[in-house]
Amino acid sequence: MLDEWVGQPAFQVLDLSPDIAPLWHELLAIWRQHPLRPRHLHWVSLRAGSTGSHVDFERHEDVALDAPVGNPANRALLTQVTGERHAALRELRMTADALLLPSFDPLTCAPWACTPWTAKLLARHCRRGTMLFAESLAETSRQALAAQGFELQPTARDAAAASAWSGQYNPRWQPKNRTLESATNAITNRRCIVIGAGLAGASTANALAARGWSMHVLDAAPAPATGASSLPVGLMVAHRSVDDNPRSRLTRAGVHMTTLQARRWLKTNVDWAPNGVLTLKPGSAAQFQAEGAWVKPQSLVEAWMAHPGVRFAGSATVAALDWHATPAGGEWRALDANGHELAAAPYVVLAAAAGCAAILQNTATLQHKAGRPSFDVPKLISVPGQVSWGFHAPGDELWTPATSVNGQGYLVANLPIDGRPAWLMGSTFEDEAEPLDTAAGHALNFSQMQMLMPGAAAALAARFETRAVNAWRSVRCTTADRLPLVGPVSRGAPGLWLNTGYGARGLTWSVLCAELLASRLGGEPWPIAASLAGKLGERRSLRG
Repeated sequence: MLDEWVGQPAFQVLDLSPDIAPLWHELLAIWRQHPLRPRHLHWVSLRAGSTGSHVDFERHEDVALDAPVGNPANRALLTQVTGERHAALRELRMTADALLLPSFDPLTCAPWACTPWTAKLLARHCRRGTMLFAESLAETSRQALAAQGFELQPTARDAAAASAWSGQYNPRWQPKNRTLESATNAITNRRCIVIGAGLAGASTANALAARGWSMHVLDAAPAPATGASSLPVGLMVAHRSVDDNPRSRLTRAGVHMTTLQARRWLKTNVDWAPNGVLTLKPGSAAQFQAEGAWVKPQSLVEAWMAHPGVRFAGSATVAALDWHATPAGGEWRALDANGHELAAAPYVVLAAAAGCAAILQNTATLQHKAGRPSFDVPKLISVPGQVSWGFHAPGDELWTPATSVNGQGYLVANLPIDGRPAWLMGSTFEDEAEPLDTAAGHALNFSQMQMLMPGAAAALAARFETRAVNAWRSVRCTTADRLPLVGPVSRGAPGLWLNTGYGARGLTWSVLCAELLASRLGGEPWPIAASLAGKLGERRSLRG
């Protein structure tokens, strides 16, 4: 298998072995030192097991030791998929370059059997030429695989059922419904414009730049993270539900993936603190999420934008996008209000919060005038909000909680701001048509704190009465179902993608959505189950 990855930009392995650890660590050690390794190694481990009716995905990343600091040009990603085997294969989206089959079933300890249905599901994740390796294959398993287009041969002289087998996917027919490209045949013209330099735009730019894309980020503001992502500090906490619904699973995956990025790029107790979050709700028992954390969004944005493959242009207000035919196929031109070109690239990701709607509306109009397919503009909702904050005073240690508190509002204490410890509480969710003034925003935050943390509210009451409290205000962007909108804008607008609608969970959604978008564009394994990814794509309820 190692000979096959030489000279490849990426290599993707689907492993059904019961114990991944020894093989993964052995291959990882070889990959780190191999002079002709692929830039990107994707190892997807499918672990048979029962997690209820759900299939769980968990991703980990390793960066090659010789990669330049701040530029992880060589990356190895391990995606562990746990669940019933057939359900997991249905939820998985990848095209493997190599397929590793087990010799026994970890649940029954019996020899592993490849049924006709298993073979069919495996074939869906293969391209013509995908390699197959197995320590042993029974005759019935070989027949099932051969019927799906796998050509097999024993790797030893003994052709008995207990011998090792290898082969490749090479059906006599043309496979249908191959919606994913192999990583080795993915996009070659990797230039992309990202409109918006907040959490959504910066995470997208970094995710694609880490995969070798040339990224040009445009923002109407003069600097990154000047909108809702300029929040002094936010909480990262997963939604919990009795039935572990899709929102719960998505936010749990999002917290996990942002945590990996925070650990890499941020300073603990300066830019973030993974000390958990306590959730308090009336009528419910207190719940502590050890994986919860407070994070400074601006610090994450700055780290992502520092990638050498990312170029930023501020004070660049995009009014519309127009398709321009070129000898290479075509590009999207980002135009200002006067029709002047700001940038051009084959791919564009709109990550400008609610501003995406106006850009898309103007773009749809230009498409229609040019006789090209137009599209519906999704419904995006603007939600103004305010947080209240101040510096700690002597005696505040008597009421400050040991961890962040969340519920009807939230409270974070002992934050380092400008070298001094501070507290922050919030936040308001206001009607765009009737936003609150600053004083009313403070009053609402204080009333929420009286219910959430009465002791803290009592200690801070005098400061609110004398208006010795600071305010931060901005506008969030959300959707009707409060889930992000991530995916292609329309089939009639190739190369035009959307990543917006984070609401108040930008820290939770940003890395997950960026990785999903980058994986889809690059033909890589998706970081979450396909059914969950569908919750973040086009929804009829959001059509304008």
